[in-house]
Formats: sequence, C-alpha cells, structure tokens
Amino acid sequence: MCPLSFICTPTHFFLETLLACVSSPVMVEHDLHPALNEPFDASDPEQVKKRDLAAKRREKQHRDAIAGLLNSSAGRSWVYSILESCQMFGTTFVRGEPDSSAYNEGRRSVAIQIWASLEAVSPEMLATMRREASGR
Repeated sequence: MCPLSFICTPTHFFLETLLACVSSPVMVEHDLHPALNEPFDASDPEQVKKRDLAAKRREKQHRDAIAGLLNSSAGRSWVYSILESCQMFGTTFVRGEPDSSAYNEGRRSVAIQIWASLEAVSPEMLATMRREASGR
C-alpha cells in the first residue's frame, strides 16, 4: 500500500505515479499503463476503440489529480518542493563530476516533464505556485 493512501483517489494516483517517477531507478511504460500488457490487435476497430477510451480515461484522471494538487496551497507547496529537489530551477552541473552532472540532469528531466503536465492543466496556478514559493 502506498504511504499516501489517505489522499483522495485522483490525487493519490498522481502522487503515487509522481513518487514512482522521482524515486524509482527504473520506470517502464507498463507500470503506468497496465493495458499495454494485454495482447493488442491494431487491425481490430473494437480493440482500438477500447484502448483509446482507456487512454482518454487515464488522461482525465491525471488532469483531475493535477488540478486537485494545484488547487490547494499545500499541494502547490509540495509540488514545488519536488521540483526544487529535482533541481528544476538551478544548475545541474557538478565541476569535475560528469556522472553526478548526468544524474542531476536526469532528475531535472523528470521535473521538466512534471512542469509540462502542470502547465497543460493550469498555467495560472503555476504562476500562483511560483509567487507563493518566492514568498517563503
């Protein structure tokens, strides 16, 4: 069971996924999309339709979870702290340590993906999050 199970379902799903991306050394696509483990015949219109509907449902769940996080001050603060810990707003370079620099850049890459997802849902709330963070 996820340690964040006290959170409502859509937000819980997003947080669980986010934490898995940030903390897991390897994230494979089927971890996020169980339907990809099932046999699939792209020439079967019914299977294509079923997969498209599942993808739309997942996308809506993700958008709802992101909106839920961004609509609360605590959620925005938590997301911002994750982005900061992934060095989203700073340098990833470590002089004389190319492996450390590459590792840091990988973390930053995850933060950029998270930022893009947040921005797609609510650019206004991102601006609010930045203002709140600068006031800390």
